[in-house]
Amino acid sequence: HELAHVVQQRDAGPAAVQRKPVEGAVDGEAEAEADQATAGVLARVYGGVKGAVARLSRTPMSLRRCPKSTPSDPLLAQLHARLHASPRDVAGYWTALGAAGTTRAGDATVRAGLETFVNDGKLSWAEAFRSVAMLELGPERDWPVPVKNYAQGVDAGTFAATALPPAGADALREFCVRQAGTAADGSADARATYRAEFNARWDSARFAAFTADLDPSLDSKGPRSARSRHIFLELYALATYRTAYDTDAPAGFRQFADTYVGPDGTNLTASPRLQELRATLAPPAVVATGTGDAGYVALVGAVRPKATALDARDRQEIERSHLWRQAVDDKISGPTAAATSTLRGDLWSVVTTSLPAVAPVAPGPVAPAPVEVAPTPNAAQTAWLGGITVAAPASPSHGQSDSHPLAFQIRSAVPNPGLGVRRRVVIEPAAQVVSGQEDETAWAPGAAASDHTAQVNPAPVGAAVNTTFTARVTLPPLSTATFPEKTATVVVDDKRLDWFRANITAGLTYMNQNSRTAIGSGSTAHYFGGQCPLRIAPALSAGTNPGLSLEMDGTLKKAGVVVETFTAAGFPSRARSASLFDTILREPAGLGAPEVMEASIRFTQGGVAVHTITVPFTLAPSPAVGGDAAQLTADNAWINQPIATAGSLLHFMNGLGGTSQRVANAVASGVLQIKACLIRSDSAAAVAALAGNPATQVAYAMGVLDPLGTATNTLVAQSGAAGWRWGMHPNTVFLNATPTIGGAHRALAQMSDLLTHEGIHAADRDGGAPGQWDRYATEFRAYWIMGVGAGQSTAFDPTMSGLGPKSPRARAIFNHVYGSPTYPFVKPAYDTNDNGFRDRADNYLFPDGINLTLSPQLADLRREVESYTGVVADYPAKRAAIVAKYALCAAPDQGEVHNNRDWRDLVESKFTTRIIVGSAPPLGERDDVKTALGIPR
Repeated sequence: HELAHVVQQRDAGPAAVQRKPVEGAVDGEAEAEADQATAGVLARVYGGVKGAVARLSRTPMSLRRCPKSTPSDPLLAQLHARLHASPRDVAGYWTALGAAGTTRAGDATVRAGLETFVNDGKLSWAEAFRSVAMLELGPERDWPVPVKNYAQGVDAGTFAATALPPAGADALREFCVRQAGTAADGSADARATYRAEFNARWDSARFAAFTADLDPSLDSKGPRSARSRHIFLELYALATYRTAYDTDAPAGFRQFADTYVGPDGTNLTASPRLQELRATLAPPAVVATGTGDAGYVALVGAVRPKATALDARDRQEIERSHLWRQAVDDKISGPTAAATSTLRGDLWSVVTTSLPAVAPVAPGPVAPAPVEVAPTPNAAQTAWLGGITVAAPASPSHGQSDSHPLAFQIRSAVPNPGLGVRRRVVIEPAAQVVSGQEDETAWAPGAAASDHTAQVNPAPVGAAVNTTFTARVTLPPLSTATFPEKTATVVVDDKRLDWFRANITAGLTYMNQNSRTAIGSGSTAHYFGGQCPLRIAPALSAGTNPGLSLEMDGTLKKAGVVVETFTAAGFPSRARSASLFDTILREPAGLGAPEVMEASIRFTQGGVAVHTITVPFTLAPSPAVGGDAAQLTADNAWINQPIATAGSLLHFMNGLGGTSQRVANAVASGVLQIKACLIRSDSAAAVAALAGNPATQVAYAMGVLDPLGTATNTLVAQSGAAGWRWGMHPNTVFLNATPTIGGAHRALAQMSDLLTHEGIHAADRDGGAPGQWDRYATEFRAYWIMGVGAGQSTAFDPTMSGLGPKSPRARAIFNHVYGSPTYPFVKPAYDTNDNGFRDRADNYLFPDGINLTLSPQLADLRREVESYTGVVADYPAKRAAIVAKYALCAAPDQGEVHNNRDWRDLVESKFTTRIIVGSAPPLGERDDVKTALGIPR
């Protein structure tokens, strides 16, 4: 009965006789409701004799509050006494709470007492949040980063607290991540809330044992790693997400859920600083013509102070996030694509490079540390304390990355003789420490060392030329009188730019007929067929960009005169290379002597030049080679030697087994044809004769040499490709076997890779996605099956940068095509997020396809499914044919059908939910076929 009254008055204020009205009820109605609650409970306990129980449990008592009574619970009594002292004994409150440790974690009595303290005006909700965190997690030093950050945000008013957070260590951390994620990224639809719920669960103990790696055995319903699948299943059990997934509403939800394999957001760490910065990018969008527009200037004025206040960990989170770049892109636009690109690049630079003039001071703990009883050292322990030293790395330490390690040696002359202390290290300035800023670890008995390594950002603040980092070491619970604080300092120079200068190369290459060839300082390149495809893609000889914000531009000179000016482009953080310039130089008519050329690549930071690479070279006239037709004839014979002929391409591939063997057998059986191709010796003229553009395209002879102006066997396309599929010639793969006319053949291993890649394409199927997505997905699948990135992990890696998918193998494939002249569509589609291209590419960690094994049986099954026209009378025969073709598939091929989303999508595109006549219970054609093929419904 009284518990019912507790529920009725839970939101009551501190007044002595105040209670929460029950739908406007008077006191008697509140009593009647409490009687009903009592009757219901007791009737359930005692066998359902509700009428009798109702009479026995009715009470004439009225409800009154006694707020000043002392709680009977010993811990609450201590807390009550300190909070009701005059003035409040805040330090005593935290000491009493800290002394309880986690022994009262989740205790309903203590939680109810905390709510009472808040309702009585003795405790703020912010203090109540910290109280729960201490009860669940212990002292603040042991709190996970999101909980520490969220508590700071509640203290500052960035995050709201109007009730106690949930009990349980995981539940509390999930609450902080979820609330911060929703505040930052919103809850516009099921995708946004699913992402927040998924992110919150990622680090929870119930999922920690599951791998984040690809599990090929998982079916196509949900993401295909064990960890993401178990999170998906927990969320799918909720009606909201089950409906969204099953109905694909909002549109694209299912594809999103199926590929969301790891957390991503603009505030995964629940940082109040990130939240305040994110709030400046909230809608509405700003439209400006340039960076001088008043609206844009005002936007930068709001963003820069919040970006300046970030600490090193916050900046690292931005660099790792996919959604931060999208937030910037959504906030600003211009009247043209070029203006939009400039504005977004500038705003991104403001977000990522704004640094304070003076290093910000990290916020101190709001709750004082509980007072502990310190042990009294004996003589041996006192001697041990006197022998403790702290040593920093030698100064100056050269920081060559934005996570530069600093290893502090904390040693003693003799092992710890059993003194119960903790080694506490604090590294300052805190805002420049990426990880390890504060650490408190028990110094084990018998141990003579308790070292500590921190990761720091060496970028100096303000006008400083370097940064002095200080390690402060104490031994709680000993007082500073017993063990005075020891410090060690190290000066860190920011040598990242020096490292970059030493390792960056020009990346200047040209197409020597069908072979990309490097151009070094003083070397000679040459035209071919009246053209010279030239590319500049600066690359690091080792490592990746160590967190520097760099732009590139430059010029190309001929005889000292600028003939090309390179449009500025970024060299992204964590990138190994970046594309700057691609063109096809036209050979002047009647060129005799080689032309004197010079490529100059300039790198800038904030508009200031920091490094320049100059490459002088000469460009010679086209050689008089000819012989295209003869070369094609010879190459066609070479690549089409019988599979049984030792040393032949097909024999080599057959010996490799797996996918290469299947492609070879497809060629040998006539299912797939291969023909030779090469760039024509009259390429520029051939392009022009077919109304192409010799400044951007070259002409390939495909299989045979056509007369000039004939398109039957002449392909006009971009330069740099050595393998093609061409719609003019279905079921045919074209390969360049001889890079330079009259030269040596490509190695069999390279030819095998080219043929396997294109053979995979021949067996693939576009999914019908808008824009360029299907082209990317088919290339990704082909390179995956070929083995690009093989040996690298397929597991989601949250520490990777936000440019591309976050697994080492998927990133290797992404990097292979991003910025490549062979795939010129990828970079603009990704950079502009054309039709959601960037969102999908970032989440595409594992391939999904219709025939990843290149199985002829799967090809037959695919054709059978695709041929259905939807005629009701044809369904029984079509189903029988599909089942028969499926039965011919080997177990691994049947597994491909179960596990690949493309098969599910194919079935759904061909079969509807139309109920099959006579089915009992009623069953739609789509679900019937899915069941027959083992595809999850």
